[in-house]
Amino acid sequence: MPLLLVGVATLGAWAARRPWLLIAFTALLASALGARALDGLRPPPATALPATWATLLTDPATVTGGAVGVELRVGHRHVTAYARGAAASTLAPRLAGERVRVDGALAPLSPVQRARLLPRHIAAQLTINRVTGVRAANVVGRAANAFRRVVFRGAEALPEGLRPLFGGMVLGDDRGQSVELADAFRASGLTHLLVVSGENVAFALLVAAPLVRRGRLWWRFAATIAVLFAFGTLTRWEPSVLRAEAMAAVAAAGAFAGRPMAATRLLALSVTGCVLVDPLLVHSVGFRLSVAACTGLVVLTPPLRRRRVPLLLAASIGAQLGAAVVLVPTFGTVPLVSLPANVLAVPVAGPLMMWGMTAGTLAGLVTPLAPLLHAPTHLALAWEAAVAEHAAALPVAPVAGVASLVVGLAVLATMVDRRLVVVASAAVLTVVGLALRGPAPAAAATIAPDVSLWVVRGRAVVVIGARVPPSVLDDLRARRVHRIDVLIETRPGGAAAEAAEAVIHAFRPRVVLAPEHHQIAGAYTARLGAEVDVGDAAVRVVDAGPPLRVRVTPAQSPRVGSLRSLSHGRDPPPR
Repeated sequence: MPLLLVGVATLGAWAARRPWLLIAFTALLASALGARALDGLRPPPATALPATWATLLTDPATVTGGAVGVELRVGHRHVTAYARGAAASTLAPRLAGERVRVDGALAPLSPVQRARLLPRHIAAQLTINRVTGVRAANVVGRAANAFRRVVFRGAEALPEGLRPLFGGMVLGDDRGQSVELADAFRASGLTHLLVVSGENVAFALLVAAPLVRRGRLWWRFAATIAVLFAFGTLTRWEPSVLRAEAMAAVAAAGAFAGRPMAATRLLALSVTGCVLVDPLLVHSVGFRLSVAACTGLVVLTPPLRRRRVPLLLAASIGAQLGAAVVLVPTFGTVPLVSLPANVLAVPVAGPLMMWGMTAGTLAGLVTPLAPLLHAPTHLALAWEAAVAEHAAALPVAPVAGVASLVVGLAVLATMVDRRLVVVASAAVLTVVGLALRGPAPAAAATIAPDVSLWVVRGRAVVVIGARVPPSVLDDLRARRVHRIDVLIETRPGGAAAEAAEAVIHAFRPRVVLAPEHHQIAGAYTARLGAEVDVGDAAVRVVDAGPPLRVRVTPAQSPRVGSLRSLSHGRDPPPR
């Protein structure tokens, strides 16, 4: 009843055209809805779950240890679920919207899991013991899943390494993306291309334009809403898609009512509506980034265009400065290479998405023609991957919050008065110079439980174990490590080799040491007492292990690339 009264008061303030009352009641309504949403996430007690039907909210994906993870709706509760063995095999080929009959054990989330999964309304964790039944999705879900299967069938003509990139850029499906691929796009500021975003919504409407523009005004409005709903279902209603679809729907409603709106008003109304419908969106980093980047586009692009800045560059500057408002407090740094990387990558992303949705569908229906139809797709994906990898490999550290603020203020100063361009250029060059510096001195720094860094007279030595969290790569870049001189893998085995491959791909170490029976191609097998001199850093093996142990000291007589008592391991066996 109190929530209903607040809602009625909000509508009354709107009808009476009292802006301050409307703002106050809207804030009160949002607060009440947020409290209600949080109240619905009270964790259940640990208990056995008898066989019951559940709806898949996401597409199942393989996670650590070979398990299959998925989000389910069990009754009125959303849970994150994991399955192994036969249950995982049954669950893996399913898609979102389908229903499965499962039994298992419910447990509360840990504090870390609760904070991470809060925007997705996840209230508990389910360990699935058995999957005893499968049902199809509803009509809309079946159509969306059939379309996705057709598109992915056609994408089998692409090289295996590019298929996950295609899935992410065209359909927002990030399953199967390697750590190396995700790291390259993250380090180059192109992560938004790995998933669907507002740009994809715009291009989806552009693809459907020949159909939408036919007929009278009511048909255009209905067709636009239908396209938005279909695209949202197809791409699993990601937070950034929600924001863009809300803006498009509000714009369509305004055009239908004969009251077109300014972009700032569109953005404000759509974000307010999204937050009122789902208050927990405010905890979603993806949603906040989408709103911030769109705000930068709306506010900063027009004045840049008046200064005759090319449209693509003006849009990239606006979006990057807007996104920095969220990136800096959330992650602490901003990739300095993101602006040029976006200028090179974004123009290809739109045509790629449109071609993948249209020609990609035909390729899935007529598979013998798939290699020919996907030839342009192959070139576009290869370009995007090359831009990300080369930008990530540049010896430029991500800039911290203060430095990014300096760059932003310099750009804004130039917008206001061109006479300030010299001062602005000096500020930007200073920040770039700071980013180009070598790694910060560190006698020994623990980056993660299994990762250590030594910096001796500018030479970087990194020791890793069998598990390397993806965040470690960002942490090393934040410490201005552009290239590793010596990488030491302390353990043998396939898991250790996979961990090392991610670091090798990101930092191209000059020398890689590993214990006997390692599976790392090109690595040296370390023996007790073996030494490596790289510049001014000396690495000595004090225990051949496993685990391999080393001592890092300044070299007595520096000899770059000197390897003593080392031997190349044999080629790793197939894994």
